[in-house]
Amino acid sequence: MSRRANPLAIGLFFAVAVLLLVSVLVFFGAGDIFRKSQRFVVYFEGSITGLQVGAPVTFQGVQIGRVADIRLSMQSGSDDIVIPVLIDIDREKFSAFVDDTDGIRGRMIERGLRAQLKLQSVLTSLLLVELDYFPGSPVKLRGIENGYPELPTVPTPLQELLRSVDQLN
Repeated sequence: MSRRANPLAIGLFFAVAVLLLVSVLVFFGAGDIFRKSQRFVVYFEGSITGLQVGAPVTFQGVQIGRVADIRLSMQSGSDDIVIPVLIDIDREKFSAFVDDTDGIRGRMIERGLRAQLKLQSVLTSLLLVELDYFPGSPVKLRGIENGYPELPTVPTPLQELLRSVDQLN
């Protein structure tokens, strides 16, 4: 005769399996699904070769988020292609900025907060997105409505050098 299944053993097995699954997800980095972040968009001029989804987003060297997505988009009414880079900033690491407490984000942008591409590794030529202050730099916003707050950008030093050389010719 067959024995009847023990409901306590089945329930215990199921609880342990769920606990193991959650532990594995958190341990191997899928814990990002539990983090609260705010998505922003930045538009860089020129090539973004070396920037990848998952690349760090830093503020004065401290990692505060990651690159969430890189897209290609056509501007309506023209043949211009723009590359929106979507970045997620971790609410726990930079809450006043993300929540825009007392308009702090706007004040930081007025003081010169800009996004810039920086070299993450010389060996691999991978890039990261650095938020830092560039006082005196103009606020350049594309103003393309995409549902995310836009942060202004500045060109890399190499792009500035190449622009200066072009102007000399």
